[in-house]
Amino acid sequence: MEMGDKRMSDNNIDEVNEKKIKNSFKRDLLTILCIGQVLIILLIAVFMVIVDKNTEPIDVPLKDWKSDYITFHNNEWYADENLVPIPEGENDVFLLVGPYIDMTKGSYTVTVDYESTEEQCCYAATNTFIQSGLGRLVKGSNRASFRVNISESVGNFEVIVKYNGNGTLRIKNITIRGDHAKLGRLLVYVMLLFAALDIWFIFEDKIRKNKTVILSLIGTVVLSSLPLFTSDIGKGHDLYFHVMRIEALADSLMHGVFPNRVSTLWFDGYGYPASVYYGDILLYVPAIMRIIGFTVVTSYKIYILSINIGTALLGYFSFKRMFKNKYSAVMSTMVYSTATYRLVNVYIRSAVGEYTAMMFLPVIACGMYMIYTGDMSKKKEYFKSATVLAVGMSGLIGCHILSTEMVCFILAIVCIILFKKTFKLATLRVLGIAAAETILLSAYFVIPFLDYYKNVTVEINETMEKIPYIQYQGCSIAEYFAVFRDVFSQFSVHENRRLAATPGFILLLALIVGVVFLFYQKKHTGRKELAFYVSMSVISLFIASDMFPWDRLAARTSFGRLLAQVQFPWRYVTMGIMFSTLVFGYLFKKLTEKDFGTKTRYFQLGAAACVAIVSLAASMYFDGAYLDDIRFNDWVDGGDINPWSVGAGEYKLDNFSDNLSHKVSFSNMQTVKLLERDGSRMELYCEGIGIPGTVQVPIFNYKGYVVTDNSGNNYRIFDGENNTIKFELPPNFEGNITVDFKEPWYWRASEIISLAAFLILIGAGIIAYRTDVKEKKEAIVKSD
Repeated sequence: MEMGDKRMSDNNIDEVNEKKIKNSFKRDLLTILCIGQVLIILLIAVFMVIVDKNTEPIDVPLKDWKSDYITFHNNEWYADENLVPIPEGENDVFLLVGPYIDMTKGSYTVTVDYESTEEQCCYAATNTFIQSGLGRLVKGSNRASFRVNISESVGNFEVIVKYNGNGTLRIKNITIRGDHAKLGRLLVYVMLLFAALDIWFIFEDKIRKNKTVILSLIGTVVLSSLPLFTSDIGKGHDLYFHVMRIEALADSLMHGVFPNRVSTLWFDGYGYPASVYYGDILLYVPAIMRIIGFTVVTSYKIYILSINIGTALLGYFSFKRMFKNKYSAVMSTMVYSTATYRLVNVYIRSAVGEYTAMMFLPVIACGMYMIYTGDMSKKKEYFKSATVLAVGMSGLIGCHILSTEMVCFILAIVCIILFKKTFKLATLRVLGIAAAETILLSAYFVIPFLDYYKNVTVEINETMEKIPYIQYQGCSIAEYFAVFRDVFSQFSVHENRRLAATPGFILLLALIVGVVFLFYQKKHTGRKELAFYVSMSVISLFIASDMFPWDRLAARTSFGRLLAQVQFPWRYVTMGIMFSTLVFGYLFKKLTEKDFGTKTRYFQLGAAACVAIVSLAASMYFDGAYLDDIRFNDWVDGGDINPWSVGAGEYKLDNFSDNLSHKVSFSNMQTVKLLERDGSRMELYCEGIGIPGTVQVPIFNYKGYVVTDNSGNNYRIFDGENNTIKFELPPNFEGNITVDFKEPWYWRASEIISLAAFLILIGAGIIAYRTDVKEKKEAIVKSD
């Protein structure tokens, strides 16, 4: 017996040593691979910089361009209403064309230097091989650029400058230069390839072990992304506004501003604080893609794909923690990701904030589940539960305030229903910790938002004071069951009055089965859990309906008026989807846990196959309706986006007027000259006289702008005409004045607090993970 034990011990030691050697070799190999990958990535990045700095513009003399209306004189092309009559029935003419040269495959930037009193435009003539953006020659600027992608070498390359018959236009120079966009796209592809290889190398054993789950999640992402596999993008309801948000972030990054708060890309330089009121931390992903060289459409598609992947991953890990069954988690993730109303949010409404918020709802549900079902007397458990809830809520706040309001309302109902558990000291403690962590993680957004909400008068402030009557916008019961109807609203070619607001066939069926199950299985051990999920599903769909007393509450109570700011009751279908998914996951787990002997595995596979087939059918039906009815767009560059696309304009200053002059004006001054404009920064040379003078610049006076001279002296800002920035200078002032947006110190402090909280949580998470791994290893050793 002793000899046998000794042999077993020696074998175990040999196995451990062999495993250590293998792991050591794997670590060394991974280190070498990572070094090689970093060197390749740096090489491409350096080459991008070299291309940008050393690429000479293509020699295309301006005098060689052609026009049927005007002539080249004094080194410029000049046009006005008298020189260029617009033919009857036409809106504009091709004023200037050229250079008609051969162009090789690649990416190019066309830059036009000009002066214009009215907006004009220019672009490259497109064909199968040429993809061009739009250059907007706005009166508030003197330089416009747009990108051209050429997939094959072409001859007679043509750029067109159009004139609409209004105002004067001077074309001073046009340059064509190769840029780094092609290399930038290559860099992204290489980084994604390396990331995939590293993940496979590090987690090979786990990937092989969980290949069914991984393939299912990949299938889920594909099903929820089918409409992306087109060359263009559908013109969703809010697409213009959200794409403009991405462009504003990219523009701010290009000017060295982070985080963006008030971007002057809006309103052709006047500025708009969308980032203060609307969380956009995740939109930096497509913004960086734009800077790297991807088109507007491709960058936005990358964002949607990223959110679909994030929804699948966060959904799976959240549902797995709740149901403790990976197959139930996979199927729940599939039905959640492909729920009809979620797809409507993504592709029809283009509700970026709302469908991004849906990515965090499973995390919030998981956090609440852990709090209300776990042992909150254990320090490790309640900190973990609080952190999960805080991460979900922080993500929600950082992407959509209205969804945050809806979730808080639903969570209040949850806490009331579960009041026996809620009002225990342990539960209140963990909820308090979660709230504190959420505040710290979200301070970077919440502090500026509250500051503006309190101190800046914009249109949304007036909206909050009005009584919103929105009950007629609620869903009817019939609409919930109309799973095969046209998914569009008035924005489709059919111009239907309402869009599809159904959770979808599977979730409705799950809800019905859940009700039946509760009715017949009154002694079921998990009946209370299922009853809670069913009840919250019904409550959420009731709130989303036209039967909920929205108008009465809004008219009689301030709380009801606050709730009605959601604008559309059918937004609460999102909450119905979340709870219906929990009903589905619970039922799927219970049904597949039934002991059918040797047939159990086949029953599980059959149930999963049925769900997958129905999800596939629903996604294919949606994809078909989308392709049939949507109007497509092929935006290439920022000029293709209207900078006046502000949706309902909730963040416009009070008494806003769209009559914008784009001029620097002054009174009681000898000279005021614009020297430079770089994003939100404007530098002026000012020369005064013997009395105080005033200067007004074409930037809206949002809080945060400062006016300084070269000595660092600040000058008071007050509202000028149409809420623009106006400031007063002392008598006989002479020198440069800088107008720029500077975040208040407490904004910067809030950003540091959130960053510190994030890093601390990351560090705590790593320590907790290593501790868990160590404890598991020690437990295995003890069991051996």
